[in-house]
Amino acid sequence: MASLFSLKTIKQAIAKQNTVTQAGYANMISMLVPYGKKEICHLMGIGYAGFLEDNCELKIECPVLLLVGEKDNTGKVKQYNKAWSRRTGSDIIWIPNAAHNSNVDNPEFVNVCIKKFLDN
Repeated sequence: MASLFSLKTIKQAIAKQNTVTQAGYANMISMLVPYGKKEICHLMGIGYAGFLEDNCELKIECPVLLLVGEKDNTGKVKQYNKAWSRRTGSDIIWIPNAAHNSNVDNPEFVNVCIKKFLDN
C-alpha cells in the first residue's frame, strides 16, 4: 500500500509517526535519506510480517528495562509492553514528551533512566 505514495510522503509519515519533537523528526528524516522507495516498502513489509509471530514466548534471564514513549502510537508497542510488564513483573518507565524514538525525543530523561538501571 505504501508504494502508492511518493517517497517524500512515505518518509515524512514515518518520521512524524515515530517522533514528537523537531529534533526527533529531523533525526528520523536524516536516517531515512539513504533509502529508496522500493527498499523502504520492503523493510516495512518485513516489519509488519514480524508481528505475525507476536504471541511467541520470550524468556530473558537478566534484568530488563522497559522504556516507552508516552506518545508512542507505533503499532501495538504500548499494548505489548503493558502485557509483558504484567506477565513478567518488569516495570515500564513512560518517557514524557516522546514517541517511538524516545531516546531522540527526550534523550536526557532516557539517559537518566538507563544510568539508574545500570547503577542498580
